Amino acid sequence: MLDERRIAKEDIAARPSLASLFIRLKQAAFPEEVQRIVAECAVRLAGPEYAGLNHAIAAWVSYTVLQRDGFATEKQLKAIDSLQGVNSFMESNIQKWIAKHEAVGEARGEVKTLRRLLVKGLQKRLGDVPETFQILIANAVSPDLLESLLEQASEAEDLRALLPSMEKALRSAACGQGA
Repeated sequence: MLDERRIAKEDIAARPSLASLFIRLKQAAFPEEVQRIVAECAVRLAGPEYAGLNHAIAAWVSYTVLQRDGFATEKQLKAIDSLQGVNSFMESNIQKWIAKHEAVGEARGEVKTLRRLLVKGLQKRLGDVPETFQILIANAVSPDLLESLLEQASEAEDLRALLPSMEKALRSAACGQGA
């Protein structure tokens, strides 16, 4: 068993082995990086002697990378049977994936900022915000919910009276019942 966390990124990049390519693929953070590594794997495993391995790795990449990121539908994934197919699919769709990747990053940044603003606003108005409430805020993922709570917190006359309704909204959202 190989523990890639114990190997420096520079060492992984410097090694020409397939194992290092898989580690780089698993750790890749950006669509362009994934596509480059897939292209390199496709070239290395192009021969008929690698057909089984090529197919297995194509399936792994398809279902762990493309499906994970919502980049391909189930129907599209079933049509991909080789690393060359994965690479072709990625080359023809990379701009869409990059745009989606950037949008997800922006949304995460927005949620993180709203969480921080809500906690700071509550601290200014209330003093100490209960830890359980901070945990609920930290787990909130809806920008609309966070914006609504931020607005309620900024307009409330008595924030202590507002806390139970805010907590209910956050718990409801955490259970998948709210926005």
